[in-house]
Amino acid sequence: MALAARYLESVVEGLELCPYARPARRAGRVRMERVGTRHGAGHCAARVAALAQDAATEVILLVFDLEAGDPRHEARAFEAFLREFQSLHHAGSSAAFYSVMFHPRIEERVPRTTPDSLVQVIRRAPMPMIQCLRASVMDAVRAQAQSGARERLAAGAPSGQWALTDPVLSRAVAQANFARYGDGAGRRALEERLRALEKPQ
Repeated sequence: MALAARYLESVVEGLELCPYARPARRAGRVRMERVGTRHGAGHCAARVAALAQDAATEVILLVFDLEAGDPRHEARAFEAFLREFQSLHHAGSSAAFYSVMFHPRIEERVPRTTPDSLVQVIRRAPMPMIQCLRASVMDAVRAQAQSGARERLAAGAPSGQWALTDPVLSRAVAQANFARYGDGAGRRALEERLRALEKPQ
């Protein structure tokens, strides 16, 4: 759990990759839950549903502490697990959450970095994680994007409106991160911080 917190603070917040990560953490709206090898997708869906009962919780991070030999150490197996979790969560929970995976073995898989492929690099966390973001909070995130995020990301942001829809917001953040960390010194700084957090294989 401590290593996951270091990744969030050093990489995501430290490099300002997400304009609302630090405010959410400082306001106490983030919950972290340890997941072990014996825990399946059903357990994860149940825990997210339980944690979501607290309306103040906007972000739930499932942090996986897996034993050697667990297939979820491989990114593709973990992606399949994510889809299973999403299916169970959507079927059984009244609280809507968007969920994405982080994993130490995510590959960029393109010959030349793009804004979208850089997202995969950024999500190369030192351990597998699933981030769940409460869907209803996106309205507040859009409002933040119209004010504070415009100022914080202006140096690397594309022109035009910041937040018309959720995909537009995500694209704007991806473009801003690409401008700062897609290559050169910025990319080297990103890779150095990720390497500093790598767990021994």
